[in-house]
Amino acid sequence: MENAIWKIDKGDPRPLYYQMKELLRSKILRGDWEPGEMLPTEEAFCNQLGISRITVSRAIGDLASEGLIFRIQGKGTFVARPGIKNEGSKTLGLVLHRTEVSADSYFNDVIRGIDDVARELGYRIMLLTFNSKTPGVKDGNFCLGEVLDKDLGGILITAEQIEKSELKRLKANKIPFVIINYKADEVDSCVTVDWAAGSYAATKHLLLRGHRKIGYLGGMVEKFEVDRQKYLGFHKALSEAGVAFDQHYIKQCPYTERDRVNPLVEELLALSPRPTAIFCGDDIIAAKVLQTAQKMDLKVPENLSIVGYGNLPISTRLFPELTTVDVPRYELGRQAMTIFANVKNNSQGQNELLSAKLIVRKST
Repeated sequence: MENAIWKIDKGDPRPLYYQMKELLRSKILRGDWEPGEMLPTEEAFCNQLGISRITVSRAIGDLASEGLIFRIQGKGTFVARPGIKNEGSKTLGLVLHRTEVSADSYFNDVIRGIDDVARELGYRIMLLTFNSKTPGVKDGNFCLGEVLDKDLGGILITAEQIEKSELKRLKANKIPFVIINYKADEVDSCVTVDWAAGSYAATKHLLLRGHRKIGYLGGMVEKFEVDRQKYLGFHKALSEAGVAFDQHYIKQCPYTERDRVNPLVEELLALSPRPTAIFCGDDIIAAKVLQTAQKMDLKVPENLSIVGYGNLPISTRLFPELTTVDVPRYELGRQAMTIFANVKNNSQGQNELLSAKLIVRKST
């Protein structure tokens, strides 16, 4: 690491010591140095970065206070195993993508469930929102950095955008955490939903209504486990019914980039032959399909049947009301917080799988 090329921007309004501290923090959290590995000397840092000894000393002192590094007199400065500075902290972080902070967010009821149990157990919940531009997300050190910065007692993670390498790092540093919504190999504790069973039931419902040209408009199947599970249930139902699979009827869009949905809806509805039904990965997408269909003078469900996923409040505010898959969102939150408390107390992993249920309304 002595020859690493780093940059300090002296035109940056942030203090030089702060810039250096963030450079070191990023490299430590990313795993460029292993726990126990000795850092370069202060003199080496001065030469590499072109800054004063006082600046370097202050940056290193701050990181030592945070518990990221430690000094041994006469030997040098070493990377610590971060862990949690305050094992008894009753403040937990809830990691949430910023697009989910909205009136019709899927996670509103999840948060309510978490908060109700947290209050019963004496915990406080701190929202940790992020997007793709949030520092640390792409480097895979956002969660660990927030735990250390805010002295949190643990963390709840709702978003698959968090890198798997970061989950491994949390685990290696003995940070208690629970994943909500999905299962990953790197995770010991999670609560999720039988997403595949929900989409299977929804697609079977459409098939029983006589539909054979069924479109799919959902999230990124190759990238996220929840989306993959929803797609697998959809595909299974079609295969069992002997329905020919048409790749043109499959459209994908990240749920965090909803401005891309409308063009995809238009593409689906412009196909010839046009789908007679569309399964949507969530209710917000389903609402956009309904709006576009109505603009094209397509009657729902006479000309087009629509199924959503989530049973969000918006599903009963639409006309016609939306057939959808109900997800026990409040219970998802309660279970997540309960599992976290159990993990904190006995350090044993725990996984829960909740059922999803088809709700038939007027859109099919």
